[in-house]
Amino acid sequence: MAEEHTNKSPEVEINVAGEEAVESTDRGLFDFMGKKEEEKAQEEVLVTEFDKVKIEETRVEEEGEEKKNHGLLEKLYRSDISSNSWRSVMKQWFSERGLKRKGCLRRSKRLPRQHKKSEEVSVPPPTPGATAAVEPHHEGDAKEKKGILEKIKEKLLGYHPKTDEEKEKGQGLNFKIEENVRWNCVFLKLLKLFVFGFWLVFVNFIQGFSLSSLLLDPAFALVDEVDGEYLIGVGSYDMTGPAAGVNMMGYANMEQSTAGIHFRLRARTFIVAESSQDARFAFVNLDAGMASQLVTIKVLERLKTRFGDLYTQENLAISGTHTHAGPAGYLQYVVYSITSLGFISQTFDAIVTAIEQSIVQAHNNLRPGSIFLNTGDVVNAGINRSPSAYLFNPLEERARYTSNIDTTMTLLKFLDSASNRSIGAFSWFATHGTSMSRDNKLISGDNKGAAARFFEDWFNFSNSSISARITKFSTTHDISTPTKKAKKIKATGGKPCGKTTSQGSKVRKNDGTRFVGAFCQSNVGDVSPNVLGAFCTDTGKPCDFNHSSCNGNDQLCVGRGPGYPDEILSTKIIGERQFEKAVELFSSATNMLSGKIDYRHTYINFTHLEVRLNESTVVKTCPAALGPGFAAGTTDGPGMFGFQQGDTEINEFWKKLRDLLKEPSKYQVDCQQPKPVLLSTGEMFEPYAWAPAILPIQMLRLGNFVILSVPGEFTTMAGRRLREAVKETLISNGNGEFDDETHVVIAGLTNTYSQFVATFEEYKQQRYEAASTLYGPHTLSAYIQEFTKLAKAMATGEKPVGTGLLPPDLSSVQISLLQDPLGDSPPPGKRFGDMEQDVARPKGGSFKKGDKPNATFWSANPRYDLLIEGTFAVVEMLQGERWIPVFDDDDFSLFFKWNVDNSGLYGLATIEWEVPEVAASGVYRLRHFGSSKKTKDSPNEYYTGASSAFTVSCIPSV
Repeated sequence: MAEEHTNKSPEVEINVAGEEAVESTDRGLFDFMGKKEEEKAQEEVLVTEFDKVKIEETRVEEEGEEKKNHGLLEKLYRSDISSNSWRSVMKQWFSERGLKRKGCLRRSKRLPRQHKKSEEVSVPPPTPGATAAVEPHHEGDAKEKKGILEKIKEKLLGYHPKTDEEKEKGQGLNFKIEENVRWNCVFLKLLKLFVFGFWLVFVNFIQGFSLSSLLLDPAFALVDEVDGEYLIGVGSYDMTGPAAGVNMMGYANMEQSTAGIHFRLRARTFIVAESSQDARFAFVNLDAGMASQLVTIKVLERLKTRFGDLYTQENLAISGTHTHAGPAGYLQYVVYSITSLGFISQTFDAIVTAIEQSIVQAHNNLRPGSIFLNTGDVVNAGINRSPSAYLFNPLEERARYTSNIDTTMTLLKFLDSASNRSIGAFSWFATHGTSMSRDNKLISGDNKGAAARFFEDWFNFSNSSISARITKFSTTHDISTPTKKAKKIKATGGKPCGKTTSQGSKVRKNDGTRFVGAFCQSNVGDVSPNVLGAFCTDTGKPCDFNHSSCNGNDQLCVGRGPGYPDEILSTKIIGERQFEKAVELFSSATNMLSGKIDYRHTYINFTHLEVRLNESTVVKTCPAALGPGFAAGTTDGPGMFGFQQGDTEINEFWKKLRDLLKEPSKYQVDCQQPKPVLLSTGEMFEPYAWAPAILPIQMLRLGNFVILSVPGEFTTMAGRRLREAVKETLISNGNGEFDDETHVVIAGLTNTYSQFVATFEEYKQQRYEAASTLYGPHTLSAYIQEFTKLAKAMATGEKPVGTGLLPPDLSSVQISLLQDPLGDSPPPGKRFGDMEQDVARPKGGSFKKGDKPNATFWSANPRYDLLIEGTFAVVEMLQGERWIPVFDDDDFSLFFKWNVDNSGLYGLATIEWEVPEVAASGVYRLRHFGSSKKTKDSPNEYYTGASSAFTVSCIPSV
């Protein structure tokens, strides 16, 4: 049964006179179960002749039954709602009595590296009905919390709390048995467990809900009294780049330029340290196609200014999720910036700043804490898009695995020791960020960004549904009165506002304390999220198995996601599948990591690198080159006509065109065999280098958990071989520090980008991944050789022999052909923020769930200001006389689209809201924020405007 709770909400008003919004609370609409009593800030209410509306609020009656076919987490929320309601009463009862949580004995302050072994309590796996109830802690009381046993103890006969006098004297026992007698900790724990067990049985009897659900409830978490093994910190920052007219990174499609935002991109960071002065490392996960060497260089420069040598190339990893729906123009090598018309400083600066700020947040948040590791299989979130190439690997090797992809997700859970509150979770799982197609023009984090949004909202907004949070307002199912009111509320017209006004309308305000959930990439090279398979668009039949083409035409062979033909739905489904597994692993994680923090890093020139295959065989890598299979593209995004995956010949036309750019040397042609060289990018240096030669490789150690930072996309089998080689080296050289329980993960697309790494056998077929393996057939062997050197150095405590190499900084020679907007103006008689097309009310008078109310505003180019940590679009809900932001352009259900009108002279912003399943009945409107310049050199002028009001009627399920 769906329940709507009355909660405090961030009452935000837009001051169209130019002042910033004022908020009365900082926790959004979803103050879970009234857990925290917050002081209201002074409210400034804008009342215009259009806006002054008062509606009597009434409570929603609880009715309706469970609706079928919901996503897993939505089912979990609905199935556990009655116990959630009961728990809210209990939590409030505890809160009113000032009960707090603390351990048996006051912990001593831990000196660096003096790790106190935690008391391990086995937590049963979560039941379906319990999963959603696990650990949705919130920003709340900063006071120390008492354990549930302390709370029970205070209710027992004979107990008396400490008086002020006793506290001053350091006296006063929990129970009045003998004065000045200290309870033995072990005996007290046994008593506590007995009382706790009795209390659980009693509660289970009177309430009729599952014991496992209660045990996993965050209010009574059993992962308690854990001393922090490390210092831990997390951070997150908006990195959404230009949302209009900038080519997207990933598909190399000249026609795919940004035209709006589906949801925002973020940089998410975790930092772990042994102590404030000892070893540490930082890991950053970007909602971006890949990492960039130039980005890494500039981030390190900024960090050196802030922190000195605390964060360097050695202990900083920057990894990309591989979304193909983010702005391009931030990599420094020519081959990656052709379709973006060169370097885009606005994209670059947004990414660098976000990385820096997320690291600063994580650094400032460092505190004692523990880290838990868990693994599990993700079902049906990827398939092998080059299955014929996988079959080239030895049969005996393939027989060791049940699948031609890696299905394992590895998750780290970060727990603050002082508050026993989870502060973040980072997971690694391999699937491509190609749920959004090559025709998409909305900025999106794709399926991994979606999973992160769902996970963070689930935690921060307390068990809300998968794709949207529950709007818990006092509303009425009788929509007739609100409908009459809504008809009287007209569009506001465009108004000036402040530079940061849109930040006041954010639903998720970034104060640096929010839970951070990141979904990182792994050995993703041949793994597609389009799990229904690849089909010919002309016949509907499966594509050719060996070449992924249709009668020789690669452009007709396209993969289908689970929501086919709706790519937004496919993105949501694949995101949900990762999110749901992450919640399961997060909820059941009990394997606490301990041990050293360490790292190793080196730069390798992958051109002409000698690789020893065995005692008698030494081979070399090659200068970077791409084959014709690269031009064919993949089933996720078909390439150019006239090419097929698996091509081992190049026709004369393409050879002549290639030679106009650069004819490959004979050495290159021989070295790259059996790859025919279509582009010899490693031999091309005009106007500057086309491909990287010097690459970073890196290992990060957290106890018996090891991250391999690789600068490319390893195929499934290539990743398996690398992991095994590193693990074997660690065990054989680690003098017992490493064993079979050592867990090694690959972090793909990290620190820079050098395309793909296929196995030697896969290289023979020359499908897309092999044709994009830059440094020849022995590329994987080179990586294994160099990583095992790092692994041996880490296992023995030695530092690797320095190569003396550094990658180039090509920032001074970058070419930028994309011009900045030259200045915008609205049509005569109009203002920015005025309506071009207002919301069209449906015939029934109210919108229902799944409907898509939309409005179009006269708007300037969004490139004038990216509104970082702000929003271009908001859905506002009327509460009394105030409009409350309930969704913004970081929500999966809201779409911000920008284009020009038919004349090509004036900009238009369309806001479209797909009313989510859990939306509340009420009065809403759509609001747009933006900035403009009269000329290229004029100052920015900020504006806002809102549509007329409309109603949403959400009839409960019966």
